[in-house]
Formats: sequence, structure tokens, C-alpha cells
Amino acid sequence: MAVHHKAYQYRIFPNKQQQTFMVRSFGCSRFVFNHFLEKIKNRDEENQKTLQVNAFKNELKSMKTNYVWLKLVDSISLQASIEHLNDAMVRFFNKQNKFPQFKSRKHPVKSYTTKSVNGNIKVTKTHIKLPKVGWIRYANSRPIPDSAVIKHVVVRQNAAGKYFVSINVKEEVKKRDKTNQTIGLDMGLTHFVIDSNGNKINNERYFQSLKKKLAKAQRSLSQKQKFSNNWHKQKKKIATIHEKVVNKRKDFQHKLSSELVQQYDVIAIEDLSVSDMLKDKLYSKSIQDTSWSEFTTMLAYKCDWYGKELVKVGKHFPSTQICSSCKQKHPITKDTSIRVWTCPTCQTNHDRDINAAVNILEEGMHLSTVGATGIA
Repeated sequence: MAVHHKAYQYRIFPNKQQQTFMVRSFGCSRFVFNHFLEKIKNRDEENQKTLQVNAFKNELKSMKTNYVWLKLVDSISLQASIEHLNDAMVRFFNKQNKFPQFKSRKHPVKSYTTKSVNGNIKVTKTHIKLPKVGWIRYANSRPIPDSAVIKHVVVRQNAAGKYFVSINVKEEVKKRDKTNQTIGLDMGLTHFVIDSNGNKINNERYFQSLKKKLAKAQRSLSQKQKFSNNWHKQKKKIATIHEKVVNKRKDFQHKLSSELVQQYDVIAIEDLSVSDMLKDKLYSKSIQDTSWSEFTTMLAYKCDWYGKELVKVGKHFPSTQICSSCKQKHPITKDTSIRVWTCPTCQTNHDRDINAAVNILEEGMHLSTVGATGIA
């Protein structure tokens, strides 16, 4: 067994008083983040690189004299905002993302983070206890193991107005039994996944399936007076439709990724450059609807948890151009309209996507540390 960080997300049902506290916590966390981001932006570039977290936390204590309402929320959540700002600055100077932006009160998704200290966070079968909030009823969709150690909790309100908690824990994860099986995956639009065994899994196009309903809801919103009660109600209806799309897609991808990790020791996939592909205006919406990046992320952390290996084949590897039988390269197959073709060299008939998946598997096994040990 190995110890890993895992997150358990649940929907919670706070009462009116608890909702008021959470809304206040969202605002205070946002205020602290923006306050110290403003101080950083006013510094020269060299001093920006030396963000002193402890100094900011000490300053936070004195801020509570001028802003007494900061005392009404969990102090750990305010410190967490400073830590989040520090992480954002570190990623910026490591060229992993852009310079942090101020948080807007108008953003539809709000959250705050609190940490587990001296057992201040507890979970039973029906309720969760949070600092200064008390016991909250929640939907227990899956239990947290007794051996898991709670590290921190993120409380979030989504655009539809629903409340959730993400409980981050450290727990021992049992490795899955070895199956001595490998597989290559080719990602597509008509089919979400085509594997090297010849199986094709349909792309359900969750956004497209609710596109008409969403358009109707958005037309209704445009006819309402902005910021009126009916306008806000309609905004929540639109957010609920988007939430349904996301939930359906995540459910499908979680089930598929778990099944693959359970059945195969090595999974080879193509390292797609999704950001570049999204520049294609013709296919950008379809690519966003598939959410390949999220699926790849799921495979990656589940392989890490359960002792399996995910191998990413370089995006420039010509998987569709190589004959998986004779290994000859035929650039004519770069034409995406060619779905079935016959190799001019060995006369083997190929399904374009299955052939690509087989080539991805073979290339993945060359790159795999497991493949070096002789697993076929």
C-alpha cells in the first residue's frame, strides 16, 4: 500500500444561518486575497518574487482591528487565501500560468478553504462538522475510510446556488492486482475512445444533447429585466443545465477510466495538444464537449493510485500514417476523410482509428518501463 492524497466531494445542505456564514466567508477570503494581491502589484518586479507568507499572515492579524468583520469567520480560511496567492505567484514565476487576477464578487462560483486542526473537522454517516459552522447534513454518496486522515476542506457554492464540500484526505490505497494486459487508446470525435483491441466507445456529446434546451433558457433570460428576481432565477436555471452536462460527462469518464485502470497494467495514449486543436473554429466546440484533457488527468492519477502505468506517446508520432502490420509510413492517410484504407505495401485492410490505436500501443510499450520487463 502507498499513501496518496484523495478528495471526496459531497453536496451539503446548510440551513439559513449556515448559508449566511458561508457567504460571509466567501467574501472575507476574497477580500484578503485581493488586498494582498494589490500590495504585490504595487511592488517592483524583483520584490514580487519574494512573497513573504508569514509576514502577510502577521499583517492579517493587525487588519482585524480595522476590519472587525474579519473576526466573524474562520481565521484559518483567511490564512489559506494568502497561501493560495503565494501558490499562484510561484506558478507565475515558474511560467506555469499568468499573473494572478483579482477575484470578483460577481463570479458565479465561490469558495473558501479551511484546514483540519485538533479534530475541528469531523464526518459521520449523515453530517459533517466544519469550524464555526457546526454540523451540516450532507449526501453521503461514498464513505471516507476510517483510516483516512483529513487534511483540509474546500467549501464551494456553484453557479446554480448549490453547496458542496471537497474533503481532502491522506489515505493508504491498495494497489490493484496485475493483469499482464496492455492497451492503446486513440481519442476521437465520432467515437470518444478507440482501443487497440478494436473496441469503439461512442462520444455521447453531452453538450449537444442539451444545446436546444440551453438556447431556449438563454432566450428567456434575454427577455427579462437585468438583475431582477426573475432574471436571477433564470440564471440559476441556465447554470443547472450546464451543471447537468458536466455531471453526465464526469460520470461517464470516471466509470470508463476506472474500468481501464482495473483491466490493464499499461495504458498508452496520444499526448494531444488540446489548446492548439481548440484554435480550429470548425471543431473547437466538439473538442471542448469531449473534454479529453480531463479524461487524461483521471487516467493519470488513478494509474498512480493503483500501481498502473500511463504512457503518453508524443503528439508528433504519426500513428495514423503507419501500417501496424508492415510498419511502412503512408502520408496519404493524413487526409482525415479516409476512414478505411489498404496498405500499398502489404495489402492489409485498416480501420483508420483502430490502426492508430495499435500503433500508439506499440510505441507506448517502447517508452514504457513495464514494457522493458517483457510484458506484451
